[in-house]
Amino acid sequence: MKRSVKALISGLAGAALAATLLVAPAAPAVAAKPKPEDGLPTTEPTKVWNFTEWESDWVDRDYIGYGAGGRRCSAPYADQRYIVDGRIVLRVSKETDPAIIAAQKAECVKSLKGKKMSKSVKALGKKFEKNKATPIYRNAMLSTNGNFAMQTGTVAARVKFPKDRGMHGGIWLQSDGGSEIDFIESYGYGKAITSVVHTRYSTGKTKENKLYKKSMKKSWFSKYHVFAVTWDTAKVTFRIDGKVVKTKKLKTQGNYFLVMSLLSSDWELNKMKSKPSGKMEVDWIKAWATS
Repeated sequence: MKRSVKALISGLAGAALAATLLVAPAAPAVAAKPKPEDGLPTTEPTKVWNFTEWESDWVDRDYIGYGAGGRRCSAPYADQRYIVDGRIVLRVSKETDPAIIAAQKAECVKSLKGKKMSKSVKALGKKFEKNKATPIYRNAMLSTNGNFAMQTGTVAARVKFPKDRGMHGGIWLQSDGGSEIDFIESYGYGKAITSVVHTRYSTGKTKENKLYKKSMKKSWFSKYHVFAVTWDTAKVTFRIDGKVVKTKKLKTQGNYFLVMSLLSSDWELNKMKSKPSGKMEVDWIKAWATS
């Protein structure tokens, strides 16, 4: 009797062990891929710009005459943006007006020969001086200055950037006090996308906080992506396609208006194609103001 009981127990234990061995281990849980609009507020936006028609909040930075600093060879004009199929398109094109080229040539050459310019850019300056190149371009820049601003909150934009080098596109925030939140800037394939905060202090000094930088594959530039920033007076958080890429404790202050731009800065002109074809396409921009 004892032997039969022991045999039965032994048999049951063996069967249990065999069953355990036959059961495959559970696969580790796979985190769900973020959706492009993950992390955005679930409340109604304070403002939505869909660009199915011209949005009156956005004003062109349109003027004859060229920028200071590192943009002596370019300036924004209203003819460099247009609306098509529910999106606004920004572009860069070569200046063809002989009067503007002649008026700006000396300033542009001076900039291209600046101490901080690379050898290749300085060579472009010499080439331009000898009338063998025309590196003066028409850019696009629009803002909500005077029409919409916010102190804190979230701004998101669905954008497709050009892959061509020689120009950079951006969606950014500019404060009345001089501080700036560049929540996305793209410099084309082969160079990084960046997120930067420029903090301006009461002394007048400005600190550049480079918070995010990453080079993207060529295929990345063929698609739209959702870029977002959430900020208050103590912290800034950046998201790309629903994923948090950087959070930083950082003091911000002032009323921020929105800016979109596609620029050809002087230090990038040596990478520009002879016929610029890059276009920046903005599908929508949304803002949730908390103050």
